[in-house]
Amino acid sequence: MKKRIQIQSPFRAMQSPRRVCCCNMELIEGPTRPLIHQEARVWFIESGMARVRIQGQIHEIQAGHVVSVLPWQITEVLEVQECLRYRLVMYNYEYFNHLVKALYHVEHEPFSLTELLERYPVTAMGKEQARDFAQIFDRIQEECGTECLLPDTRGWQSPYLVNQVVSLILEIIRRGENQGTDPAAGTSESGIFAYIYGHLNEKITLKQLSLLFYMSESAIGDYITRTTGLSFFDLLNEMRVVRAIDFLAFTDLRLEELAEILGFVDGAHMSRVFLERVGMNISEYRKVYDLVTDLCGIRTDEKNYRIVAWIYRNYAEPLTAGKVAEEFQVSVRELNRILRYFVEANFSDFLNRVRVNRASCLLLTTGKSILETAVEVGYASEKTLTRNFLKHRTMTPEQFRRQNLGNSSRWN
Repeated sequence: MKKRIQIQSPFRAMQSPRRVCCCNMELIEGPTRPLIHQEARVWFIESGMARVRIQGQIHEIQAGHVVSVLPWQITEVLEVQECLRYRLVMYNYEYFNHLVKALYHVEHEPFSLTELLERYPVTAMGKEQARDFAQIFDRIQEECGTECLLPDTRGWQSPYLVNQVVSLILEIIRRGENQGTDPAAGTSESGIFAYIYGHLNEKITLKQLSLLFYMSESAIGDYITRTTGLSFFDLLNEMRVVRAIDFLAFTDLRLEELAEILGFVDGAHMSRVFLERVGMNISEYRKVYDLVTDLCGIRTDEKNYRIVAWIYRNYAEPLTAGKVAEEFQVSVRELNRILRYFVEANFSDFLNRVRVNRASCLLLTTGKSILETAVEVGYASEKTLTRNFLKHRTMTPEQFRRQNLGNSSRWN
């Protein structure tokens, strides 16, 4: 039986998890156990020689090589021929993913930073290229310090530091595309986590993963649990925090509202998962993110999040897709694309889901009739509420009230 693979801490720095990146120096003297990385990182190999498995593919790495690891990828050092010494930059992948898209205006064009970076996990550098990379690492280190030597400095979130990390990411892509080697081949089991992480904005099922990775649904579920100690749905919750981070940055939605939109059980569940994943509570994160984005003068995708929040807050109004699209100066098609991306539903499904959830709360906490409840949440008739209840709850409002009365705390 395979041993559980360790999941690395999400902290970017031992002393200050608020940093957008940190810099360090590390040594590897012998083989290591497989490790799942929660944060993106770049290794710049200064000396040594080793065989490393990244996402199931074996690579020979040595001085002058750059290794790029994305969130939820798996690495394992198989053999060390000569002690490996490398410089490390660990960075907040989601933050820089948004930043690169915003800076280069590619949010409406086919562009996937993840796909570009995972093509070339290991890039060989010539002497001049290695010197260029070393200079970028020098500038990052000068700005934020070296973690093992200097735990905190004033430059941990400066615009200059952010610019250097963006330069590092783009240089990896550029050198990888110019090196003339074949992109990394697809993998089997080890690619499951990275695939789920890279497609969080889609509705992912075990059946879908089964078809993609040529494994049975039970085999994939067993692999996830055996490897991480988490069930498939618990793993999704861990990764769903990524989406929560952006909603926290761009909306003022309350915790319970966010939990409902993002698919967590409730606010307490979301808060617990967020704290474990990010290392700080939600209110702290909002303050820190505001500070970072103010310093860098950048806000990405803000309108998209405001659309979701606006629909959620105005669900009781006589809303139509056309009215909302006009409010935010987008087409109905674009509105539905945005909603499918951020809440995995089109306008009609999302609005009805919110209304049914609000009606559920009213049915259990008030004595209002079905018709009164329907009108209060925005429906014109009891029949319309019943139709949507059957779709979203597979029962009528009256059946829901009878079955759940006395257990209303989860709907408050």
